[in-house]
Amino acid sequence: MALKQSNWALGLHTAVRPQTAGAVHVQKFVFEVSGSTGALAIGDIVEIGEIPPYAIVCDAQIFCEGVMTGVTADVGLMSGEYGDNDPARTSGNQLFAAADLTTFTRMSKPDLALLPHSELSRGIGVKIAGAAAAAAAGKRIHLALFYRQ
Repeated sequence: MALKQSNWALGLHTAVRPQTAGAVHVQKFVFEVSGSTGALAIGDIVEIGEIPPYAIVCDAQIFCEGVMTGVTADVGLMSGEYGDNDPARTSGNQLFAAADLTTFTRMSKPDLALLPHSELSRGIGVKIAGAAAAAAAGKRIHLALFYRQ
């Protein structure tokens, strides 16, 4: 198992912050499954993005570009501090459990919608299962996260 991080988790991009009470904001996080570090083995975790401080999740969608035959994933909160590249961190399934990455999937679990806000950013992890995902040009995992203040 390896921990891989998107450009958001690496601090190269910043997620949209909820600014207006009641207004829903959306951030699309992307992980490139390409190049020498892009291949994903079963059990690998991708820290794809964050729930920003004071945000409450309303909805989420996960979908991919490229061939992801047999690849499934649990998607949820990560342990530890957001952005920390510690391979001991774990990832839950509060957003999606065994989501089929060959299809467009919308959040059907209420777990994160019921979670109260936090003063800190919380990492969102995608834990690969089912089959490994070979790296290829143009292959990407997308997570659209909808949240409010």
